[in-house]
Amino acid sequence: MCSSDLEDMGLSTGAKGCIACGVGTAVVLAIMIPVGILVIAPKMGQHALDVSEMNIPNSTVYGLPENLHLDHTAKIFNNVILKQTSLPFASRLHETQMVMHIPASPEGSFFEWGETNLAWFNMPEQDIKHGTNSFSIDTTINVLENTDDFVHWAFMLSLGGFPYGATVYIVGQPKMSALGIIHMDLKLGKKMNCSYVPGPDGIELVQNSAPLQTSEESITARRLAIAGVGGMGPVTLTCKDEGEMESDYIDEILQNFTQDLERTTTTTAAPTTTEAVAV
Repeated sequence: MCSSDLEDMGLSTGAKGCIACGVGTAVVLAIMIPVGILVIAPKMGQHALDVSEMNIPNSTVYGLPENLHLDHTAKIFNNVILKQTSLPFASRLHETQMVMHIPASPEGSFFEWGETNLAWFNMPEQDIKHGTNSFSIDTTINVLENTDDFVHWAFMLSLGGFPYGATVYIVGQPKMSALGIIHMDLKLGKKMNCSYVPGPDGIELVQNSAPLQTSEESITARRLAIAGVGGMGPVTLTCKDEGEMESDYIDEILQNFTQDLERTTTTTAAPTTTEAVAV
């Protein structure tokens, strides 16, 4: 509305100023609200995940199959304590795939593997409040294609191969929503220090397992046990947060995880008739 129109309406100078101020405010809000929702809020959400503290007092893999080479799935129970003090309002983390990534085996260790994505599971939707959050996850864990890496790593844990704890990275791409109007695509990456927890009454990972030995007989016996994991019981860890991860490292793990899933899908979909002809 132009000033001449306001004069024709008989409005005072003060009234004209108020109207102009209101129009200006509306224009600013029309610009700032989308900027806040699309730009500022995701940065706040990402920062909140980066600086949050995540501890897992009980992470137990159980229900391992008789032959992990043929059946790559088991169950995992995680008791998670997540402390979030950056975001001032409650939010919701939607269901997402979380991948477990491990560094290469220690130099000179009994079992050897390269840096790899070990396994993945679906983290169910969780409501996250400001402060300390505690929730439990009981779901399927999918061991990735080279299942020997998982078994070797698990044996090393139970046999005292990580006296100061094993490093495990937990990485995913969760979606977060808040206040009913804010939706964010984020990255979650945590470096964890995980220690093996023996079973009750000193029952170890493998029934009747002896202390770590390097004799030829011991090596042969353990490799036979690894070929079929029927004797492997639950693997229980307690994991402590060791801080956030570099964004580039998170991206690298996620990219490798995408490739892992593509290979798994291709392998699963391969026709068995081809194998029969090859034999």
